[in-house]
Amino acid sequence: MFRRWLNRATVRIAISPRGPILIKSGQETADPTRPGMEFVRTRHAIHGDSVYLPGTSLKGAMRSQAERVLNGLGIDVCDPFKPSLCRSGPRQPPERGQRGGHRPPPPSSDAIFKVQCPACQTFGSLRVAGRCNVEDAYPWDGDDGSATGEANATETRWQVGIDRLTGQAQGSALFDLEVAVAGAFHTRIHLENFAL
Repeated sequence: MFRRWLNRATVRIAISPRGPILIKSGQETADPTRPGMEFVRTRHAIHGDSVYLPGTSLKGAMRSQAERVLNGLGIDVCDPFKPSLCRSGPRQPPERGQRGGHRPPPPSSDAIFKVQCPACQTFGSLRVAGRCNVEDAYPWDGDDGSATGEANATETRWQVGIDRLTGQAQGSALFDLEVAVAGAFHTRIHLENFAL
């Protein structure tokens, strides 16, 4: 499937938030002045400390929307809560006279790819690599290196936890979070050997 290139496309996009967004960092800082839920950050040699949108988070959002569209068109996609061929791949029965310690050769990548749903063929699964890759989105354009400082301007917002049963504020459930509200994040989407 990937032994030769049949086609390739690169799409450059800029993502501008219309409202507050947060992609939470998995690391906690010891600095008490930082928000409890801090935006994921990176360190750039020229631009310094900066927030960014991880490509894996963007790819997951794209896949979720693609699955929603495919389901709306009546095209089956795999469900992570149900067994499917996308996760397990085609099975081969053991050959006659084979002892328990010997396994048949694994199925070819072409055979695995053919039984994958369109979402798994495009974005990948545990059995086969996808044809779509998304780069991390930074507040500067990768080609000319121009920075857009607005994207680094974040705000701290306060939230309170709500009890689902009573609808009232939960005691000691006050927390703060850092959100990006302006600017543009630049990224590229790469498609290789894609089908229409």
